[in-house]
Amino acid sequence: MSLVERAGRARALTVAARELRSVVRTWSVLALGAVVFVSVVGVVVAGSGAGGFVPLALDLLFAVEVLVPLFAFAAGYRAALDDRASGELEAIRTYPLTRVEYVLGAYLGRAVFVASVLLVTLVVAGVVGSTLAPGRTDLIAANEAADSFWLFVRFTVLTVVFGLVALAVALAVSAAARSVRQALAVVVALAVAFLVGIDASVVAGLAGGLSPEVLPLTVALSPASAFRGLVLDLVVGAVSGREAGSALAGVVGLVGWFGGSLLVAVATVWE
Repeated sequence: MSLVERAGRARALTVAARELRSVVRTWSVLALGAVVFVSVVGVVVAGSGAGGFVPLALDLLFAVEVLVPLFAFAAGYRAALDDRASGELEAIRTYPLTRVEYVLGAYLGRAVFVASVLLVTLVVAGVVGSTLAPGRTDLIAANEAADSFWLFVRFTVLTVVFGLVALAVALAVSAAARSVRQALAVVVALAVAFLVGIDASVVAGLAGGLSPEVLPLTVALSPASAFRGLVLDLVVGAVSGREAGSALAGVVGLVGWFGGSLLVAVATVWE
């Protein structure tokens, strides 16, 4: 690694440390993180009658789909926006810091926080679920490879990736928006699209004659649907024998949203 590359990495890590300190001091984000923790663990406790890690993942799927993007949006949508509103962004631009270094640093710092909250939440959920309901369901007992701890690890990794993709989208909004009101409007619209809008469009397309062969591709247009498809393919599919027909499309969809969002953030954070 050249001296220039090492210096660039050091600048990005400096921004990351600053962003991590900033998000940890934001009480509203901490409160929402606590809501995510309590809600997920509460779902596990409420559904403790079914044993096995795969049923546990299915119990958590809906809550995760709703709560994770909301938490990630809250953690990231004001990253560059606050710097712009306070005038700090103009001061930052006087330093030898590129747009790429600033965006990557801002993303990395907040990603550490988001990933840590989600990992702790799901580890506790897994421990509580396995403690309260150590038995095996008929579905689990039908397959020797099922009820594996590693299937829940797979679900946990997919959930963290989903949260990091949503965080990248939030950072793009923060970089592109020029006011808090504008950022909030875009974040709300994206949240509705994540949770309802794109799925509803797919259903409407199928009702209107959309070919079922293109369903995996259209589903992957929504990060939430892509995440759900990956869970059904890579976690539930190990038990039910379901073919992983949409796994590749789901991966491409999430990677596209992640990379595209960071590119938008780099392009719009400053001229």
